Formats: sequence, C-alpha cells, structure tokens
Amino acid sequence: MSHFVRYMTNMEDNMKKFRIDFAIISEGGIAYSVTGDIPLEEVPVIGDKITFPLSDKYWSLFDNDDLVFIVTKQMTVQYRVMIAGQEGGMVLMLDEMAVRSAEDAKKIAVYFDISYGLDADTSG
Repeated sequence: MSHFVRYMTNMEDNMKKFRIDFAIISEGGIAYSVTGDIPLEEVPVIGDKITFPLSDKYWSLFDNDDLVFIVTKQMTVQYRVMIAGQEGGMVLMLDEMAVRSAEDAKKIAVYFDISYGLDADTSG
C-alpha cells in the first residue's frame, strides 16, 4: 500500500537526502532529465507519492493553470536504485511529466532548478 512522503523545505537532523530522477517530455519530442538531491521525512518505497509544494516566489513562470497542476501533482516512486559503496545511497526514479510544448517543458525545468536546485539537462 503506497502512501504520501512529504518534501521538506527545511533539512532537519533526523532527515535524509535522496537523489531523485525524472523526465519532462513534450509532445514535440523535447525531453529534460531532472535530477538532484531532496530532503524527505522518511525513506520512500516503490509506489509512494512525492509532491513538491508550489513556490510562490516563482509563480510568474507559469501563464496557465495546466502547468501549475503538472508541477504540483503527486509523483510516484517507480524504482529505487541502490548506490554501491555509499551508505544510505539511493536514487528514486519518479514517473515522468508530460507537457504539450517544448516551451512548457523548459518552464517546468527552470522552475525545478530555481525552486529546488534540481539540474535539468535537455536531450532533445
């Protein structure tokens, strides 16, 4: 049974950082691979949901409610990949985000970079 794992805006002593990885894909074929470390309140398992709270500071990046819905939706942990030789090292592979245009994909990639420090590399 899956449950919700909260993204934490402030790192506390009892929390761990996890590397996440997910893709942003547009109908036009542009894709971004988004990766980085995030603090979570507990160790997620496959099927758990992670939601990133919307940052009011960067609201101006989005000109339609569809994009706001996409960046605030619950993302499911699809896979957990253990990192050899690193105690507690784990990559959480999340489900992908699908958007209509390359412009929308870029806006979301910039949002995750500015708001959460996640790197977004394009492959398209």
